[in-house]
Amino acid sequence: MLIRGIDGCSASRDSVAEVLKQGGSPAVSPGGISEMFQGYPKKGFSPNQEVALLRNRKGFIKLSHIHNVPTIPVYVFGSSKLMRRLDVPGLEVLSRVLRASLCVIYGRLGLPVPFRVGLTYVVGKAIYPRGTVEEVRRTHERFCEELKRIFDEFKGDYGWDRKELVIV
Repeated sequence: MLIRGIDGCSASRDSVAEVLKQGGSPAVSPGGISEMFQGYPKKGFSPNQEVALLRNRKGFIKLSHIHNVPTIPVYVFGSSKLMRRLDVPGLEVLSRVLRASLCVIYGRLGLPVPFRVGLTYVVGKAIYPRGTVEEVRRTHERFCEELKRIFDEFKGDYGWDRKELVIV
């Protein structure tokens, strides 16, 4: 309800399509709930990696083709440092089953209050859909490449010289 109160909508395909039909410009986080469980402290990831869950997320690109609107990659430096997450076995699977984010997160003083972290938003080049929906794969590749490019170009400005963006 809070999200709808500030003119937000559900992340469902139909809701986003309706916003596009009405001429809106929805902001979409393609990684969704699953992205919260990726990256450190999950096994196989290091603290020097930032994770974007995009590899199999093409629905937002398909919508851009259907509605003939560009996608614009945006990366928010610092968003992964606002809260810390405890790695609780089984919670990721349970979240997927319930379709709800069940995360044990904490911030300042162990409370659900974000740490004081500066956020830097970096906006990439607009990627316009070309041709038919069959070209979704190529547009998706261009989106991932542009997100990686803006991360690599601006990570030093944020003090993250040794970090890398991993697209899973």
